Amino acid sequence: MNLAEKIEKIKKEPEHIRLRYIWFCVFISMFFIIMLWIFSLQIGNTEKRSETSDVLDLDSLGSRIEQERETLKEINENIKNSSDEIISQNSESKIDENFEENQTIKNTQESMVEKDAPLSFPVK
Repeated sequence: MNLAEKIEKIKKEPEHIRLRYIWFCVFISMFFIIMLWIFSLQIGNTEKRSETSDVLDLDSLGSRIEQERETLKEINENIKNSSDEIISQNSESKIDENFEENQTIKNTQESMVEKDAPLSFPVK
């Protein structure tokens, strides 16, 4: 028996029998709606509990943030010290390079200039 035949059979029943079918269908529908509602409330409560546990974890997060802040300060100081060392090494090496370059230029100039050479060229 298919659904259309069942509906036709129910239509031919007396009114008090049709009311039983209606109330039975209403009861079954409400049962599913209430079960769905209860299930959704349980999911909502689970989410609220997880949010509450997140709030409780904020205290531990605060202390962890402080630890990370200290670590970052130490790293920053290490970087500054390293960069200062690099800069001082570079400046010392540049000073040495400039001194050597100046000595080379001075030696070249001295070798080019002869003691008897005139300081200026004669103009014609």
